[in-house]
Amino acid sequence: MKYMKKHKRVVVFEGIDGSGKSTQARLLYFALKKRNISADLYHFPSEGIIGKFIRDLLEKGKFDALDAKSRALLTASDFYSQYHGDKTDSDIIIFDRYFHSSYVSNDALDRKWIKAIHQYVPTPDIVFFLDGDPSLIKERNGIDSGAKDEERQKMFSLRYKKIFKDIPNITINTGKDIETTHQEVLQNISEKLNA
Repeated sequence: MKYMKKHKRVVVFEGIDGSGKSTQARLLYFALKKRNISADLYHFPSEGIIGKFIRDLLEKGKFDALDAKSRALLTASDFYSQYHGDKTDSDIIIFDRYFHSSYVSNDALDRKWIKAIHQYVPTPDIVFFLDGDPSLIKERNGIDSGAKDEERQKMFSLRYKKIFKDIPNITINTGKDIETTHQEVLQNISEKLNA
């Protein structure tokens, strides 16, 4: 049985909570649409059954109470269900979080195991690592509770920096305004994907 469909170009935004992943993913989505480039935008957690279950656990503060493998399997299932359920012929898929987050949030688990449970999602063509300062992020309006926990954010920030030493990415410092960051994203999209 063949699980993998024709590879589309995949753009991923990663970074700690509140770093601007959803904002930049959404801005890129609309910018591509203006250029008549078809795109799909996926969020984590998704709006699907698994994503709603994860969101409910997060809101109730119970997600972190699960053991690391259960958390990783749930998130892998959510990513897979989004990608596998995609029936469109869009040119580009944009994710505002991807399996790299599982490396970060489940640091004690073997990376090979995490990679194995994500084997049916495509390899990203571009990974944007939005590198934000946790002490500044926690002061932003409208951020979720996870982004307000500065010590947790600092720990995750260090983990992201560690994994992205080994994984190709485009690091963008998010201390700039939203539009400047967006223009940097667009420039890289144009150069790397000719989009």
